[in-house]
Amino acid sequence: MAAASIPLAYGDYAVQNPVPPEKPPPIGPWATIRYTLADNLLVARGRDTRRYGPEQYKELSSWISSHHGFRGAAFSYGDAEIARWGSSDNPDVVMVEGEIDELDETDESTGNSYWRGVGTSHHMEAVTEQLMQGSVA
Repeated sequence: MAAASIPLAYGDYAVQNPVPPEKPPPIGPWATIRYTLADNLLVARGRDTRRYGPEQYKELSSWISSHHGFRGAAFSYGDAEIARWGSSDNPDVVMVEGEIDELDETDESTGNSYWRGVGTSHHMEAVTEQLMQGSVA
């Protein structure tokens, strides 16, 4: 059976629920970046950040920034961060515990709130563009 194509439009939670779970599960949280495309949601997913570390966000960012649907660093704050983290020739992006600790008050080892914000920033810009073009009913 073929999958039906349903146009994506604004949703209450943007890329995911804005309130993280109270306590992380025994495994996870997973390194994940969600990126809204015109007609799909692109999800770059890594592994358990407590076991494999937050460095994997560099690879996930590189994957998204090389995807044909990536809007470019100038599109939104989130896009600029994805481009910055995904740039293999950018020596300024260094994964250090202090940086991650400052970015996330809910789970100090992963920076998940930071990446939730990156994805939401892009999503809100994409939705605003859709609304301004009248392409959202």
